[in-house]
Amino acid sequence: MLECSHVRPGHVVALGLFVPRLRTLVISYCPGLHLDETEVQLLTPPAAPALPQLCHFQFASHWH
Repeated sequence: MLECSHVRPGHVVALGLFVPRLRTLVISYCPGLHLDETEVQLLTPPAAPALPQLCHFQFASHWH
């Protein structure tokens, strides 16, 4: 778990380079991160081109 304040979409995509075995990514609250629908699709398995090793991706930019 990591708190974020200055995370951008490119940082999320770069995770694949630094954590090549990353299988699950859940971003439950990150007020500084705004992903549009296209960016979410690039990260959503199956066949997520940005992070092809992911099995699960969940994103919520606000508290539920």
